[in-house]
This record gives sequence, structure tokens and C-alpha cells, in this order.
Amino acid sequence: MRVILFASIALFTVFATGGLMAAPAADADCKGLATAACSSNASCSWVKPYKTKKGKDVAGFCRKRVTKKATPAKTSS
Repeated sequence: MRVILFASIALFTVFATGGLMAAPAADADCKGLATAACSSNASCSWVKPYKTKKGKDVAGFCRKRVTKKATPAKTSS
């Protein structure tokens, strides 16, 4: 009985949240784009290929452009 209850709660949680690992839609807009298409999209940026410290080669890829949130000005009291 506990197994069925746990399973039903787990399924409800998955459906209520839209999936376990649902990616935001904006990320999907940039994923898999070629260099030219990525560069022409204002919400995406191209990451150049690079080599890690361990020597692994990482291919270039398109990703969502990082935006900084505005921080409220500090007031002196």
C-alpha cells in the first residue's frame, strides 16, 4: 500500500511540475544552432572550442546569452 501511495505522489509531482528535468524554452532556442545562426540571434552567444585542464577537447557550441539582473542601489543610512 505504501509503495502505491509513494508512486502516485511521485507521478503527480512529475506531471504537476512539467517533468523532472524540463529545460526552459529559451535554452532550447539556442541549443544546436550553427555558428552563423547563433551569431545572428540576439538571445544566443557562441562559445569557441577550447581544451580543458585535463586535455579534453570541447567543441564550440551555442548557448543562451547570459544576462545580469539589475541590483538595487544601496542607500546609506
